[in-house]
Amino acid sequence: MRVGRWALCLWPGLAQLWQGSPGGLLAAIGFGLLVDLVVLGSLVWNEWAPPGQILLAALVATGMGLASAAIGVRQTLTTKELNDETQQDLFPLATGEYLRGNWFEAERLCQQMLKLNPADLEARLLLATTCRRAKRQHEARRELEELSLLAGSEKWKQEIESEHDLLSQAVREMADQSAEIQPLRAAA
Repeated sequence: MRVGRWALCLWPGLAQLWQGSPGGLLAAIGFGLLVDLVVLGSLVWNEWAPPGQILLAALVATGMGLASAAIGVRQTLTTKELNDETQQDLFPLATGEYLRGNWFEAERLCQQMLKLNPADLEARLLLATTCRRAKRQHEARRELEELSLLAGSEKWKQEIESEHDLLSQAVREMADQSAEIQPLRAAA
């Protein structure tokens, strides 16, 4: 496990925020305010609150930090073990479903992989391709944009550009088909 993941566990709510949880934002902000109050109350405005209240706030902040670290480490270790095992099983299944033309099942498996690991480059690329094949260009383009923002996406630059080209071609074809249908509707 990288040091960055462990560091997220040291600030309450930060690991949950990293995974997109709004509750994590509230916990991180609350902890930050509590730490600020302790620092300001003990170093800057020491007559602002009695020393007992400052000590109590410091103990609460320390307890929150330790609890967050313990819970975060436990969740991170459990998630990593599950991710490693599940990720190994899901990608070949998703690829097989994609090759069979089962877009819905391939997308479901890709979504499941991304839920386990939002930074999975291969799963996101497969999801973008699956969405394009399912004629959902907007979603495919959004997945490609997210993929381009992820660290390590440079190695997939050629495939991402190719997918963008295929998406543009699919949009043009749909526009051409729509233009052909319009005169038929007007004639009817």
